[in-house]
Amino acid sequence: EKTGNNQNLAIAYGSMSRLLIELSQYNEALIYINQADRLADLVGAAHLKRNNIASLILFHEQQGNYSKAFELQKVYQQLTDSIYSQTSAMKLAEAEALYNTEKKEKDIELLNEKQLSQQNQLQFQQAELSRKNWIIASAATGIFLLLIAGLIGYRYYKEKSKANRELREQQEEIQAQSEELQEANYMIANINKRLEEKVEVRTSELKQAYKELDTFFYRSSHDFRRPITTFLGLAGVAKITVKDPVSLELFEKVSETAGSLDKMLQKLQSISDVGSQQMIYKDVFLDELVRETEEGLDLSIKRKSIQVRKEIKQMVPFLSYPAMVKIIIENLIENSVHFAITENPFVKIGISVTESEAVIEVQDNGEGILEEYQSRIFEMYFRANERSKGNGLGLYIARKAAEKLNGTISFTSTYAQGSTFTVRLPNRPI
Repeated sequence: EKTGNNQNLAIAYGSMSRLLIELSQYNEALIYINQADRLADLVGAAHLKRNNIASLILFHEQQGNYSKAFELQKVYQQLTDSIYSQTSAMKLAEAEALYNTEKKEKDIELLNEKQLSQQNQLQFQQAELSRKNWIIASAATGIFLLLIAGLIGYRYYKEKSKANRELREQQEEIQAQSEELQEANYMIANINKRLEEKVEVRTSELKQAYKELDTFFYRSSHDFRRPITTFLGLAGVAKITVKDPVSLELFEKVSETAGSLDKMLQKLQSISDVGSQQMIYKDVFLDELVRETEEGLDLSIKRKSIQVRKEIKQMVPFLSYPAMVKIIIENLIENSVHFAITENPFVKIGISVTESEAVIEVQDNGEGILEEYQSRIFEMYFRANERSKGNGLGLYIARKAAEKLNGTISFTSTYAQGSTFTVRLPNRPI
């Protein structure tokens, strides 16, 4: 500070700040960083400015502020690129200076040759003069030549020395910048390595948490179904043993409510199945799955007088995950039955299987879906109809199951006319 050398003072402040960061004295370190940054701006030294940014990156990393450290890393890289551009410009200036020096040397040589020619001509003309004049002229000419040669030699030596000095300074600065660049690359590599390790740890923790949540989800829904099954059994026994109409009506309501809750728990278990990481692929008998689904919905189909039409063409084996395919078929057919109209309702189930894929299509003439709700029907718990008694999980589960099998699900719907859902599932090779 007493010598007034701001550049060396800025370097000293930068070194103090990094030492204080390592010692976890962050407030004092930040003061030295700000002082070093101010001096770097004062002397206009870009490499000192970059070192201060590197200290700030280390400061924020130690503090756990990785977002700020990442933003400063971008500034650090931009400044490094700028320094590299300045270095390239200095090399170009060095080459240009060398070219100008060689050109000047050639000009001096031409000038010497020209002067020598003039002197020879002058000596030839003076040969006609007297010996005294010739001696005086020769001496004068010799002195003049010596002066010219000395002047030229001095100028050449001065310019050459200056060029060599500038060249050495530029080489030293380039070397220093190269070392700083290598250090910066090393720091960046270490930062990236630490970030990758943290990401890997976080990913592992998330996978473990998801696995535990999925296990809890499945077991809880399974445990909840036990008392519900008991309720349904008791309601069934009451229908046989109890004769009072009011009591029978109450047991019917209990049975209906327990049945709805049981269906919702089954759907929750389906969500857990969809999230399963392991799937065993084997032959899927689609006509059997459709028949089982139809039997499970038999009471609703008969109560609403729904005409079920089936057209299943499975001439080749269909290899997939049966549980997932069953989830898709059950939810699509249940959805059509649930929203059936009261006059001539029908549900048409069409299935075709080829070597490459299976296409499942469920069509109905039910209530249909309003256009403003069609973009949201696959969302969890979304119900497009306020009068719906469903839980808003069916189509969500169907879409997740289709995606799990690398398939697609699409639909067309017209309000008050009906809907058609189409699922395409790949036929896995044996």
